[in-house]
Amino acid sequence: MSRNLHQVFDLYEQYDHLVSVSPALSTINRRKLGQHAGPAKFAFALNTADAQRLKTSAAQDLRETTRDSETGITPDWVADLLADDKVANFVSVGRLSPEKNQARLVRAFSIVHDATPTTRLVLVGDGPLRGELESLIEKLGLEGCVILAGEQPNPFPIIAASNCFVLSSDYEGQPMVLLEALVLGLPIVTVEFESATNALPPGFGMVVPQTDEDLARGLHAFLAGEVRSGAFDHETYTRLALEQFYTAIGVPVPTPVQDTPRTTGD
Repeated sequence: MSRNLHQVFDLYEQYDHLVSVSPALSTINRRKLGQHAGPAKFAFALNTADAQRLKTSAAQDLRETTRDSETGITPDWVADLLADDKVANFVSVGRLSPEKNQARLVRAFSIVHDATPTTRLVLVGDGPLRGELESLIEKLGLEGCVILAGEQPNPFPIIAASNCFVLSSDYEGQPMVLLEALVLGLPIVTVEFESATNALPPGFGMVVPQTDEDLARGLHAFLAGEVRSGAFDHETYTRLALEQFYTAIGVPVPTPVQDTPRTTGD
């Protein structure tokens, strides 16, 4: 991707402000991309998400949102996810590609599942590594308890039906999936990456090193009730993000700041 991105980097000097989606990512970009623009141009503003839209989407019937439009069939795993079977459901959402490193998550889950069989892992997304993940799941004997749900037009009912959100990426910006999981009230376990300090608000979730064993430790911690969670104050968070945005682009902050959702990529 970096080869193609150089065409974008060459345009940086024409802009007044280069706004990253977290303070840590702004520091990283200033360090790695500073040769394309003056350091003073780099600023930050946190991502926001449309909380009402997320909650409305999450409230839709999971059977309907996952039903095949051509066959009318709902996947078998939907009934498992909705069953009141005392199984702890871990979920992760992301493209099945190298930087997301779902293989690490599958291996970590295998450690946890051996110790606590009443666990399930749902991976939402598709991508070039699906075949490798299918082989890994088969090798570890995890068929039936690790679900490859594929790409979903509305993943939020799946997140809402789960118990804990897990992120295993090698690197991220400020991942929207964590913010979305917070809005939907899920505890979060994530591996550490360079901008992880801003990926979760203070007091939420658990950050662990990027190893199979440490990620398994984080999943064990959730099962033991040791992962911090609580009511996420999205309105306050959004006002802060909007204030940062106005400051980043160099204009006065309106009073009061309107709670207008703004969603960007990583």
